[in-house]
Amino acid sequence: MFIETAEAALLAYEKRDLIKGALSKLGYLIRNGRLRVAVLGAGGTGKSTLAEVFGEPIGAKKPPIGAYSVSAAAEEARVPGVPFGLFIVGPGQERRRATHWPDIMRGISDGSVDGVIFLAAAGFSSLEEKSFTHHVAYRPGMGLQEWFPLFQEWALREELAALDLIKSAIRNRVNKRLWMVTLVNKQDLWWDDRVRVREWYQGVSVSGVQVPSLYSSCIKELYELRGVVGFEHEFASASFEIVNLATGEEGVIRPTVMGYDEVLRVTNLEHVRELLSRLCGLP
Repeated sequence: MFIETAEAALLAYEKRDLIKGALSKLGYLIRNGRLRVAVLGAGGTGKSTLAEVFGEPIGAKKPPIGAYSVSAAAEEARVPGVPFGLFIVGPGQERRRATHWPDIMRGISDGSVDGVIFLAAAGFSSLEEKSFTHHVAYRPGMGLQEWFPLFQEWALREELAALDLIKSAIRNRVNKRLWMVTLVNKQDLWWDDRVRVREWYQGVSVSGVQVPSLYSSCIKELYELRGVVGFEHEFASASFEIVNLATGEEGVIRPTVMGYDEVLRVTNLEHVRELLSRLCGLP
C-alpha cells in the first residue's frame, strides 16, 4: 500500500523530474488515445488536486496551499495531448452526490468509464467549515482534541457511504472489464500511524489468516459482483502535497508528520504512476 524503504525512496527521488513529467503525460500514452477515469470519494479527500497532478488544472485559479476549495459540481480535466482523455471528478459532499454522481454512475454501468480512482484520506479529510465547532461531529463544550477522533470516525463513515454508492453501478456494468484503485491520500498527515491505516483499508493478518476490515469487505463484495475477470482492484497511497490540516479560524489542527519528506512523497507518487500505467495497459 505504501513504500517506506530508504533505498527505493532515494532512487525515486533521483528521478523526481522524470516522474513529474510522466504523471502529467500518463493519459497521453494510453492505447488508442482514450482514457476516461472517474475520480470519486468523500469530500475533502483531494479529488480535484489529483486531477491537477495527472491532467490540466481544474478551475481558473488554484486556492492557496492548505486551503480547501469545495467542488460544487462534477468537474472534468483533460489529459494533455489526448483529445478523448478525461478525468471525471465527482463532488464528494453528501448533499451534492445525489445531484452530480448519477451521470458518472451511468458511465460506469454503460462501460464508457474505463476505471475508477476512489480517493480516501484515512480520516484526515479537509474541512469545508471555517471552524471545527461548525462541523456535524462537534458537540457543545468540546475542545479540539476531544472532537478530532470523532471527526475522523465521521470521515471514515463518509468514505464507506461514498463507496457504497458505486456498488450498483458496478453490479449493472456491461460485460467490460473495470479497474479500480483505492488511493489513500495525505500520507504526510498519517505516516506515523501507517500500520493502523493499512489495517483499516486492507484488513489485518491474525495467525496467518487475513481478517477483513469494513473497507476491504466492501471491496470483496465488488469482486463477488463482477468476478476476477471483470474487475480488478488495487490499493495505493500518496501525498499530492505536504501541507498541514487547517481551518480558517483555528489554523493548524493537525501538523504534517515529522520525518515525512519529499523523498517519500515522490517515491509513493512513482508507485501510483506505475500502478495506473499497468492498469491502463501501458508498456
